[in-house]
Amino acid sequence: MKMIRSFLLVVMATMLAFPAAHAGFYVSIHGGPNFPTISNAEVTAFGTTYYGNLSPDTGFMLGAQLGYDFLSEAQNFPPWTQYLTLAFDFTGSNLSIPSSGPFSSADGGQLAWTFFVIGKIPLMQSDEFSNGRLFPFIGIGPSLVLTTFDNTSSFDIGFVVEPGVRFMFTRKFSGDLAYRFLYVAPSLEDGGVNVSWESLNHAIVFRLSFHF
Repeated sequence: MKMIRSFLLVVMATMLAFPAAHAGFYVSIHGGPNFPTISNAEVTAFGTTYYGNLSPDTGFMLGAQLGYDFLSEAQNFPPWTQYLTLAFDFTGSNLSIPSSGPFSSADGGQLAWTFFVIGKIPLMQSDEFSNGRLFPFIGIGPSLVLTTFDNTSSFDIGFVVEPGVRFMFTRKFSGDLAYRFLYVAPSLEDGGVNVSWESLNHAIVFRLSFHF
């Protein structure tokens, strides 16, 4: 208990060391519909291999993000860093595949841990929003993706691209509308049956952020 209190005191002291609107940290939650596609699916069982493309059902994704905006006006960073944000993102989505030909139906999901490098353009500067109020952006980065179905899973490296736009409702709260593309190629094995495919996830992202 004493260790927890000490940790909270350190966190509070660190946050209070920055003026309210000058610290670049933010936390956010996001969600939206997910439109997965599966191509080059390959199933090997009992010495026979089947190939084909599958059409998963439309799903839903939820997640959270911790990021840092470099604010060159308030901190000792080079001016070009005002166009840069770094973020760590965790997102989960369901994955439901109906039966098709030799492929039986399956229900599973994907968990993705993504490190984003985000380039943004600050627009609509004013006295109240000196760092900008409207931010077209694009984020790219590697992703560690855990794909699970029943009692089997696959842990793979993927890649994420997310273009979008952020609007500051107030100096503390912002909203994003974005499109997210995730590519990953899982490979599963269950009871002597090997399954591999290329997963292309397309999602519409609605995000709400709090800026410290």
